[in-house]
Amino acid sequence: MKIAILSDIHGNYEALLSVLKDIEQIKPAHIFCTGDLVSYGPEPDKVVKHIINLKIPSVIGNHDYAVFHPEKKEWFNEIAWRSIEITRDLLSEQSLEFLSSLPLYLTFENIYIVHGTPPDSFENYIHDLPTYEIAGFFLQFTQDIAFVGHSHRLRYYEFTGKTSIENSLKEITTLKRGSRYIVNGGSVGQPRDGNRCAKYVIFDTEAYSIEVRYVEYDINKTVQLIYKLGFPRLNAERLL
Repeated sequence: MKIAILSDIHGNYEALLSVLKDIEQIKPAHIFCTGDLVSYGPEPDKVVKHIINLKIPSVIGNHDYAVFHPEKKEWFNEIAWRSIEITRDLLSEQSLEFLSSLPLYLTFENIYIVHGTPPDSFENYIHDLPTYEIAGFFLQFTQDIAFVGHSHRLRYYEFTGKTSIENSLKEITTLKRGSRYIVNGGSVGQPRDGNRCAKYVIFDTEAYSIEVRYVEYDINKTVQLIYKLGFPRLNAERLL
């Protein structure tokens, strides 16, 4: 069985459409999202409504949470908070209601899904934490593999039973059966690894592997909309 995992779409509708077109070729049995559907990108309402229409299960990300919790301004830098303020004004009542209903985590068979770190954090950046603390997260869920977002980095953490080992995801990474993992599948809407492509991953339960999919999209269209709607220029520059 193949499962597609989307992360950090961040209002980038053009990237989402291109990723979904790529997914159609693979025909996975299921699609999940690790959160942050909105903010930074110029078309948050279209992104949310597309996720609703396609019935793609998602957890809540910190940016999703912030659009209806203005008291959390201190969580964000000036650019991120300005993006959230603009995003809030672009969202319909339907989209706001949907975002507010998203769960902190999801489980599916042997998979655990959360935005930041297990069991239910959308605030923790896993790459900022010491290995002993990351190892402790494996005690917070029983599934063999957890998928997270938040950092936009293609990384995975393998639990040895005592500590965790961090590695970069290759184009195809074969996992060890019997080991446990936390996997970050990068970002659909705002990659930060020097590669402009939208990214998502396919988990193949039979091959027990993670495939990183690199998808081109109309970046210039997204960039021009960012400028037009008054988002911080850095949001566009990060895509180029």
